[in-house]
Amino acid sequence: MQAHRHRRPRRPAVIARAVEHSLDRSGALLLVAAAAAVLVVLLLVVVATPARAARTTTVDGKFSLDRAHRLELEIPFGELHVKGTDGNRVLVHVEASCKSGHCDEFFKDLRLDSSNRGGTLRVKLEGSSFGHDWDLNNDEDGRHDRDREHGHRRGNDPDGDLTITVEVPRSLEVELNMGAGEIEIDGLREDLSIDLGAGEINVRMAARRVGTIDVNMAVGETTIHEGGHTREYNRVLGGPIRWSGGKGDSGIDVNVGAGEVDVTLE
Repeated sequence: MQAHRHRRPRRPAVIARAVEHSLDRSGALLLVAAAAAVLVVLLLVVVATPARAARTTTVDGKFSLDRAHRLELEIPFGELHVKGTDGNRVLVHVEASCKSGHCDEFFKDLRLDSSNRGGTLRVKLEGSSFGHDWDLNNDEDGRHDRDREHGHRRGNDPDGDLTITVEVPRSLEVELNMGAGEIEIDGLREDLSIDLGAGEINVRMAARRVGTIDVNMAVGETTIHEGGHTREYNRVLGGPIRWSGGKGDSGIDVNVGAGEVDVTLE
């Protein structure tokens, strides 16, 4: 009679590992399935939710020089491009864009105000949402200077953007006053003065026109490119920077609370 063969029982540790391995695989599969389901839901939400389209409006201005030899330009914030030309008028193009729910407020009364007297043409971008705190001549209790130094956009801030392009006759001296943003200047040849609360400034001028560069900065970096040389200055606690190696008669004078200044003399 043939003996009955008995199957050797598995050890408990082996069985436990097998069960654990099975559970690990099942858990991993469940995790992958759950992640895939979440991804599908997110994609459906993105597709079903319409993106808020940006609303835009533009403002244009043409200003005759008459007898003006100097331009004062006041901008609350934004991206400002100034280009020197051979014309005899100042041309300003403003593009305002907004994606928030307060666009009507941002666009309301957006306008360019100007005056021309005493040899100075003054152009100022105004709007109801900017408030009186953007009046660069308003130093009540010193609050405006402090806010401008730190680049604060006070008052009603409807989350809008401004891009301003200005064509300026090269014969004009130019003074720019801006709360916060980016300034790019190219092609001017007379005295240039910039007052910026916070942001970036890039200036390109002919080397033969510039005699001095003065920068007064609280915090930030200044770079001057001239004659194949690059000079870098860092300011943490504030202080003036002066470069006087030019042969021209014009000066560049910059005051900025915090940011970066880059001047290229070509």
